[in-house]
Amino acid sequence: MREEEVASVAAKPSLTGLGSPSPLSCVPLLASGSPLCFCSWSDHWQRKLVLLFKSSFQAARGELVSRPPACMMRQVGRYMAVYRKLAEKYPSFRERSETTNLIVEISLQPWNAFRPDGVIIFSNILTPLPAFGVEFDVEDVRGLVIQSPIRSEKGLKALHPIDLEKLSFVGDSLKILRKEVGGDAVILGFVGAPWTIATYIVEGSMCYTAPHLLRTLLSHLAQAIADYVIFQVESGAHCIQIFDSWGGQLPPDMWERWSKPYIKELLLKPRESTQAELTHQLY
Repeated sequence: MREEEVASVAAKPSLTGLGSPSPLSCVPLLASGSPLCFCSWSDHWQRKLVLLFKSSFQAARGELVSRPPACMMRQVGRYMAVYRKLAEKYPSFRERSETTNLIVEISLQPWNAFRPDGVIIFSNILTPLPAFGVEFDVEDVRGLVIQSPIRSEKGLKALHPIDLEKLSFVGDSLKILRKEVGGDAVILGFVGAPWTIATYIVEGSMCYTAPHLLRTLLSHLAQAIADYVIFQVESGAHCIQIFDSWGGQLPPDMWERWSKPYIKELLLKPRESTQAELTHQLY
């Protein structure tokens, strides 16, 4: 690690977890809490990267490794002075996370400083929402604002299949990141689990008042996110993390009913559609 990069870090990270309170590796063995990891690799990349990433691929399969590969769950953000400086120049989070050159620059900041085993694309689990009919804003004071929350069947009818052309900045960024790091790191994309996405776009107690509508919504989200997973893998991501951030708020029986089936549903299509071998583990 270069001294000038260490000096630019507000809180110096530890050697083991790089300062993250919840360290998450780029493969399942180091995952902490409720995140899921969904990893993919082709025969070509397995041959090319086997020496550099042998531990990554072994860990992804649940095998024992001599040194667990590691990166941070919050790999970029407030702790890096270079990020804070860029955020002052581009105060809109959506601009930072939906502009290709900014995505690439931010994604590479921790890579340039620490050389972790994985480079995580700078994005958000809500990024694909407008691509299937849910517009949102991120305001300084109020935070996330969904323009038209889904409260009824009419709201459901406004949804449509995901338009991946509206997410070209994600695909372009992954392709550039893959070239930038070459064979020196695993490229990680990520998506939100259907239940977690639904918690942001639904208002009310739909699981109690209109469970049939919630099931329809979750199934739609599962299909949209599945297509988004395939898109990221085909654009260059070696590994896709699936975050069920709000799944942990459900009692076990409700998680089994409202989250788990739709995670399984979103995994079916990528397994069938991508040429790469795909594995996943649930935490």
